[in-house]
Amino acid sequence: MLSTRKSLTRDVLESRGKHLDDNTCLFCSERETSQHLFFDCVVAKQVWTSISELLGLEIGSDFESVGSKWLCNKKFLVHNMISSAALWSIWKLRNNIHFQNSRWRDLGSLLLRITRTIQNWIILSPGQFEGQVNSFGERAKENSVQTWETYWLKRGVSPSSMADWRTSNYNWDMKYLPEDLKRICESEMLSF
Repeated sequence: MLSTRKSLTRDVLESRGKHLDDNTCLFCSERETSQHLFFDCVVAKQVWTSISELLGLEIGSDFESVGSKWLCNKKFLVHNMISSAALWSIWKLRNNIHFQNSRWRDLGSLLLRITRTIQNWIILSPGQFEGQVNSFGERAKENSVQTWETYWLKRGVSPSSMADWRTSNYNWDMKYLPEDLKRICESEMLSF
């Protein structure tokens, strides 16, 4: 679906003649495309970074890095299940924000959503892979305690800046970001 532009991201809707007042990503202020939503958005980047660390395998930099594992289905069955759950969870969260007025909370919540999805799908995996899937789920749960605050604090944002950002309800608009957080975003080439 991603490679054939079947996901109804905002750019696809516009290309099909739908007028949108806002074509930006619901997580940041960049234009929403499939590539952006699933791989380039700051939220997606953090999801894929966490998954890559848990798997010990670089995955999620773009569609090809995920799709290449699907070509070797048996060898990467667990990886494929995890990457599919990640893509599905990002999409579901995006739709919940758009249609249900849900709020983005933190990376840990999204990792838990991915873990729950994997656990629901475990019956689809052959028995010999169940242990690997469960192991990943347990490691993901342990890792999900890492929130945006932890992520930014590790990169040198001061606790007082985090408190200021918390009072803005974690608004990603650059005018609400504390200066040290803006600096790190710029140095990591993250734009909101």
